[in-house]
Amino acid sequence: MKSSKRRTYSRDEKISILKRVFLGKEKISDVCKELDLHVNLFYKWQVELFESGLLGGTEKGSSGVSREQKKLQEKVDLLTKKLERKDSIIADITTEYVQLKKTASEIYGING
Repeated sequence: MKSSKRRTYSRDEKISILKRVFLGKEKISDVCKELDLHVNLFYKWQVELFESGLLGGTEKGSSGVSREQKKLQEKVDLLTKKLERKDSIIADITTEYVQLKKTASEIYGING
């Protein structure tokens, strides 16, 4: 039985492998087969890249949140406020519509 030696990859090697798929348009299965790499490990690195900052080097403020995360949160907050405003306007218009419909049915004797 062949003994398997555990390999370790540096951050740069992981990024290089991920780039082959994302930028080079190679198939995950082909890259993993060539490197004798389990597909699940590739996906783990992908998650690390997008969630944990495998790339590193992001500038962080005193709170530990990167500038990009802060910008994204500000954008989410802005869009949330816009959505709340639109919801409020829709509620006002709907209330006015219902009232006008009631008034019209009373005046013209229309049901429904």
